[in-house]
Formats: sequence, structure tokens, C-alpha cells
Amino acid sequence: MLDRIIQWDKEMFLLLNGAGSEMYDSFWIFVSSTKSSIPLFLLIIFLLFKKHGTYFWQGLVLILIVVSLADLSSVHCFKNVFMRLRPSHTPELTDQIRLLVSKGGLYGFVSSHAANFFAIAGIVSVLLSERKYMSYILYSWATLVAYSRIYVGKHYLLDVIGGALLGFVLAKVIWHLVLKIKEKYTLAL
Repeated sequence: MLDRIIQWDKEMFLLLNGAGSEMYDSFWIFVSSTKSSIPLFLLIIFLLFKKHGTYFWQGLVLILIVVSLADLSSVHCFKNVFMRLRPSHTPELTDQIRLLVSKGGLYGFVSSHAANFFAIAGIVSVLLSERKYMSYILYSWATLVAYSRIYVGKHYLLDVIGGALLGFVLAKVIWHLVLKIKEKYTLAL
């Protein structure tokens, strides 16, 4: 059963990665880079400041905590445990993939990019819950970033789905902990 899932994942990767076009390569490389998210990060900071004034830093600290947990757990609890090779390090796929960026580390399950961006989407969506459009923007952007990791040749489909689930779940768990803490202490969040 597991062998069939892994085979399906490889086939989906080859389909999605192979569907790319040189015309769009630079766009997806840019989406995959952290630089592409700077305007979104600045918008988040602005909206947090607008909502919380000088207490906006509490939201930023919470975002940093959630992203740090997503990033660390994606590496130490998943990549280093499951040790699933990235497509770029899988010998039978080497000549079949479109690798548009560096190979990266050996292991890819789960995608740290997907975990981090879905963690951001999850926590900022509740921090700015009165701005419903932000939730759509954040989850759409996280989905684009996750797909870009397949497009550029870094991750399998299940790598990014696993990362997305990890980031989303961590954001929700941390938010529930914050609500418990908020009952006892004064927080602006």
C-alpha cells in the first residue's frame, strides 16, 4: 500500500513538474523565493499595527513563534525522521525532472516552505479575523508557494500537502493555547 502511494506521488510530481513551461519558469522561481512575500509581510505588519497600535508586536511575536515551530518541526520531526529523498536526490528521477533551483538538502518530507506559509496563513487569519479577505489572500498565497516547490523541482505533492497540514495544525493549536493564556493575562491579541 505504501509503495503504491509513493509511486503515485512520484507520478504526480512528474506530471506537475513536467507541465511547466520556460515562459513561466521565472515567475514560479520568484514565487518560491522568500523575496516574493515581502509585500505581503509588510501588509501584515501594517494591518496588525492598525488594529493593535503599539501592541502590534505581540502579533509579530506570535507569528514568529508559530513559524519557528513549523520550520523546526518540519525538519526535526519529519525530514530527519522519515528521510524521504527530495525528487532532485532520487536517482531514478534525476534525468526526468525540471530542476530550476539548487537541489537543496537531501530530504523533503515535509516541505518547510509549505509548513511555514500555511502556519502564517493560519495564525494571521485569526489575528486579523475581522478582515476576511486576508484569509483568502494568505491561503491563496500559501497554496501558490506550495505549488511552486513542485514546479521548481524541490518537492513531491505529498511533501507540500504534509507541510501545509503541519503548518495549519500548528497555527490552530498555538492559537488555542494563546486563548487559554489570554484568560489569565492581559494580551492585546
